[in-house]
Amino acid sequence: MRGKFGLTTILCVMMWWVGGCGVLSTQVVQPGIDQLGPSGHGFRSPVWSPDGSKVAVTNQTVVSSWTSEVFVLDVSTGSKQSIMYTDYGSVLAIGWSPDGNQILLASQEGGDWPEGIWKIDADGKSSAQFLAAGYDAAWSPDGKSIAVFTHAEERAHQDVEIGLINLETKDQEIIFGTRTPNVVGDDLAWSPRGDELIFVYGPAGVGQLDLYVLNVVTAEAKRITEEGENYSPSWSPDGNLIAYLSDAGKEHNPILFLADKNNSCQQELVSLDDLRWPSWSPDGKQIAFVSHGNVYLLDLDKFPVYKSVCS
Repeated sequence: MRGKFGLTTILCVMMWWVGGCGVLSTQVVQPGIDQLGPSGHGFRSPVWSPDGSKVAVTNQTVVSSWTSEVFVLDVSTGSKQSIMYTDYGSVLAIGWSPDGNQILLASQEGGDWPEGIWKIDADGKSSAQFLAAGYDAAWSPDGKSIAVFTHAEERAHQDVEIGLINLETKDQEIIFGTRTPNVVGDDLAWSPRGDELIFVYGPAGVGQLDLYVLNVVTAEAKRITEEGENYSPSWSPDGNLIAYLSDAGKEHNPILFLADKNNSCQQELVSLDDLRWPSWSPDGKQIAFVSHGNVYLLDLDKFPVYKSVCS
């Protein structure tokens, strides 16, 4: 899948892209879309700070082993600051704490970092601390818990499940899990109100991935897409809309859609080569994304169709 450690990671191993995964000379030139930060770093998976002043991104390179580096980009100046580096491990920035002081990291098995969810100070002045087992996570809007994607105990069947972990007591409650063999799950994101989670889930390797919305109180999950591969969901700050990518087989030319949380009405926003990881800004005015290793900001006011979703 095209989530945090799925097909994208595999492609990075297979392709000899200079300087990091996805570093190509291709740049997006389109009105309403501006580049954030420098080129040539192979950035991936942008995540906004809660105040909208910064974006955390990751660079990963494979030579004889993984190297991973997490940068924080200043939105106003485009300057970058490195806050974490390892020359032996696959580590990815996946989110911020609601107070903006810490960044969530997810690591793959192998290297200096065991598979799991970590946190690190956003200024990079402290070492990362292990939080929980798992491979993807999202911090709740109230800051009291994290939702974590983990492999179920029957690893041979590749079951996955979602647990809620209370950060104070460390208690964990499983709120989603189907015990279905050979499935993948990824891209957890909380609704701004903190009552729902959206995520990607589906059978591995068949070209079908769907978005699900999960009520965290009732543990009821609703599938909201039905065709192709749908991934990388991001909530609008008011919780009324979701941005996500859909790929019906075009491979590196996915479509960025905006839709309501039931996907009952949707609007195509833009389709670009190698468009990845859309992330809605906290003020609702921009969507950050990556194309060929560069970070871009899409100004929603310059895309009038944005206002026609569900109108």
